[in-house]
Amino acid sequence: MNTKIKALAWEELRVAGAISAWCVLLSALYIALCRVQLGPRAWAMQDSFLVPIVYSIPVLIALLLVLNPNQSGHLIGGFARRVLWLPVPTSIAVAVTLGARTLFVFTSSLLLLAIPHAIFGSGPSLLHAFLFAGLYLIAQLIDWMREPISGLTSALIVIAIVSIPLLLLRLGGDWKIGDPRLPDSMTGLLFGAAAVMAIIYALSTAAVHAARVGLRVGVPEIWELPRRFDLGSTKERGAFSSPMAAQIWYAFRQSKLILPAGTVLLSLLLFGTALLILSYGERIPPALAPIIFVPLLLAAAAHGIHTRVVGFRSVRGKAGYSFRQPLTSAQYAWAQIVVNAVTLVPMVIAVVALHFVLGGGKFLSEVVPFAFTSGAANLRELTWIFISRGILLVLLAWPLMAIGTRTISLLIPLLFTTAILITIAIHAMFPVRSGEAVVSILFWAIASLGIFVCAGCLAQAWRKHIIASRDVSVWIAVWALAAWLLHGVFPAQPKDAAIPALNLPLEVVSCVAYASLLPLPFAALALDVARRRHGVAGTQDPTQHQRTRVAVRRSGKARFIRASTAVTALLALWLGWRGSPGYVEYLRGIGWPASIEVLETISSVPPGRANVATRYLAIGDEVVTRGQKFFAENGISQSSRRTDEFGAPIWPLDLIIGEIKGMAPSAALIDPTVRDMAERYWEAVVQPVAPTLKDIAAADAQASSYPIDLTHGYTADLSHLNKLLTLGRALYVDTVHWSLLGDSRSAHDATLAILPLQQSLANEPFIISQLRRIALLSMSVDSLEFLLNHTTPTDEELVRLQERFAHALPPVSETRIMDTAIRGECIMGLTAVNEISMVDGQRQQVESSDLLERLLFPVAAEQVTLLHNYKHAIDHANWPWTTTPINFGDTDAFAPISSMLMGSIYRSYEAEWRIRMNLDIAQAAIAVERFRRAEGRLPDRLSELVPKYLAATPTDYYSSALVRSVRRDDGSFMIYSIGRNQVDEHGLDSKHGRADDFAFNVSVARQ
Repeated sequence: MNTKIKALAWEELRVAGAISAWCVLLSALYIALCRVQLGPRAWAMQDSFLVPIVYSIPVLIALLLVLNPNQSGHLIGGFARRVLWLPVPTSIAVAVTLGARTLFVFTSSLLLLAIPHAIFGSGPSLLHAFLFAGLYLIAQLIDWMREPISGLTSALIVIAIVSIPLLLLRLGGDWKIGDPRLPDSMTGLLFGAAAVMAIIYALSTAAVHAARVGLRVGVPEIWELPRRFDLGSTKERGAFSSPMAAQIWYAFRQSKLILPAGTVLLSLLLFGTALLILSYGERIPPALAPIIFVPLLLAAAAHGIHTRVVGFRSVRGKAGYSFRQPLTSAQYAWAQIVVNAVTLVPMVIAVVALHFVLGGGKFLSEVVPFAFTSGAANLRELTWIFISRGILLVLLAWPLMAIGTRTISLLIPLLFTTAILITIAIHAMFPVRSGEAVVSILFWAIASLGIFVCAGCLAQAWRKHIIASRDVSVWIAVWALAAWLLHGVFPAQPKDAAIPALNLPLEVVSCVAYASLLPLPFAALALDVARRRHGVAGTQDPTQHQRTRVAVRRSGKARFIRASTAVTALLALWLGWRGSPGYVEYLRGIGWPASIEVLETISSVPPGRANVATRYLAIGDEVVTRGQKFFAENGISQSSRRTDEFGAPIWPLDLIIGEIKGMAPSAALIDPTVRDMAERYWEAVVQPVAPTLKDIAAADAQASSYPIDLTHGYTADLSHLNKLLTLGRALYVDTVHWSLLGDSRSAHDATLAILPLQQSLANEPFIISQLRRIALLSMSVDSLEFLLNHTTPTDEELVRLQERFAHALPPVSETRIMDTAIRGECIMGLTAVNEISMVDGQRQQVESSDLLERLLFPVAAEQVTLLHNYKHAIDHANWPWTTTPINFGDTDAFAPISSMLMGSIYRSYEAEWRIRMNLDIAQAAIAVERFRRAEGRLPDRLSELVPKYLAATPTDYYSSALVRSVRRDDGSFMIYSIGRNQVDEHGLDSKHGRADDFAFNVSVARQ
């Protein structure tokens, strides 16, 4: 083999092998660490800390190979110079480069896919390795096409190539994202891979050959257009007041506007692809709005890679732009830092503004005006809402613009490697159980090392006289100011908040670590410049490059810069000052509880027998114990229908009750097996406790308060709700038992005993508690229907039943039962989003990742969105048919927690209106029965019942008309509402397909 070909092959194998081995080794260590912490089922659970590593590392390897690190460690992209310089045939040079890199991408992909299989027993399939190799080949071809074909033309070609198959698949029908459409057989797979490889090789050879002969075609690059700026004529006109100004202009010219151009083009490509994949004519969903951030980050990385941060090379014929300029290394670094800031800040503002426009929707049109006009958030919080994502983008994009420095290129992998090794060492010495703890250790190791790296770079540059003390002071001030600004991300905690003592130092470390991303690029730039100018050895002579001082009079521009700097510093100081949340005064102003403590005072009840909840819990424990014993003795599963050895059905309690409800008008239709099981359950479980429950109901109304720790918020222990439902079922079975025996008095007492159960939940500020309360009320209505159909209550019993059901809920004119729950959940939601972290109801230590989450989803945005949505729910839930549910997904791009918390609000109000409708119909049914007793006939119209037997004819909430009634020839009757679908289905309820009428049937049969 030719020696030159061997040299080229060795160079490719050395570079590609080193990159692949390094990435695979780090990934294997991390996956092994996850196996120790997350257990053998981690992969099956699709753990968010594991799967991205396995899938993203092959893509990262391919990207690094495409970007082509040169011998100095820079990512230069395009061809390796050997391909153009060595006297080797183009076909062989391309074959060596493409073959070696594809081999390493494919091999590393296989290893990373095999590691999960070896460690967890499952993982991605072999198809993914071929996909990663194919992605690399396409990316490599696109990169090589940039030499003979302009980048803009290449982008247009790629868009066309990608859009055509996407369009065809879209028109074809059932294509789904993530479906690779690969051949099923291995033979077909290998044949397809070979065909793709051959096509890519042919196109790559043509592209490289065109570059070697100097052929270049296509639309000019965007950054090639402004060539009208001529440095020579500009200099002759005396446009530069100092060598520093000339260097800034030169650095700006060298950037070629990659950042704005790349951001715009990539944004158009991403949104075009998203619209193509979704459907034609649809707007961008709010969930896709964050993808606008991706183009800016990619363009920032491209900017840093293209310029190699600063083009520190002698440029002949352009005096003033080489190292012969009387500028220090620090001044060269300052010049590029200024250019980066001038280029980055406007793009960040534009991207954030576009993001708000695309994803704002309801957030901008409703939530933000609500916050301004109502005072739900103060000015500082509203400012944070609009600038927090810009700060996050600066933190992410600023280091990317310096990615080409050798210092950062070496420090970043070293930083992550050291952090992983530290995490493994800490875990070995102090084993922890949860995977979250391991990730926390890794975060803190990276944060601490990041601070050390930044401080070390500044100290080294100062010690070697590369930067002056003044520069160090300036950047330390920037560092401290940025840390203080980030400190304002975390909300202020109440004075009595039981947060860990370590939270403050950990919060400081987190803020200082992220703030170090600002001075680190400058220190790395200064060190890199000094290395290029003077080599890596020795300390510079401090007199070698004195700062050039040019006598410049104080101009308006200088005063403007100083004023802008002062205003920025004051703004950062103001934003970092954590004050009292703005929602506190707002809630007090509208009469809502403003803290958990206020909620607790609402439901505070003296302990002991004065608290009826204590008695209910004791009875509930007894019923649960007896029920478990009963079902265990009968071999019955509570969750499913089973059969005995003879094939006869064995019914769990839920199915027993459901079967009995469906056959309420006629006892003869009840399955004998079901009836027998209900009787045996009554004897074993219900009979011992029913008298006590009836005694509690017969006593005067008593206050109740269940043992709930409201500080736990949404994770509070509400186990008593299931106990109360069990008691309600027990009383329903008791009603059935006495009704089938014809004992109306005992059945009457059992039915009324359910009402105090639901009343004991009246003060609980949880939606789920009020829904359980509604479920108990529904159970009482079902018991009443069964009672009226199977017994003959006395007039006194009917009057008492009607009175008790009429007062089961407070009048809607006074309050809606869901309003209390909504207000309570509102303050709990505000508390939850205000906490640093809520796990198992306890305030946890602050995590390093929390800062990024708070910047992406600021607390103020969550708070005002939550307030707006809860207030909107209460104000617009007046009647079922006028309820206009809002799309809470319209705010998830800014307040995802609030969107998740609001999903069941309107359904909750629907449940309240439904039970109120059922209660009104039940009272009307009792009134009809009383009328029949007195008059000997059924009323022709329900209006005949008013006012002697009924205060007013019930209004159907779902039609604004009166409820319907049906008289039958046999003397039975039915009263019903048309339900939510507002279609009269003649009393058919949800058991009959899609019908949803609310009906109460009373037959003439009595046992």
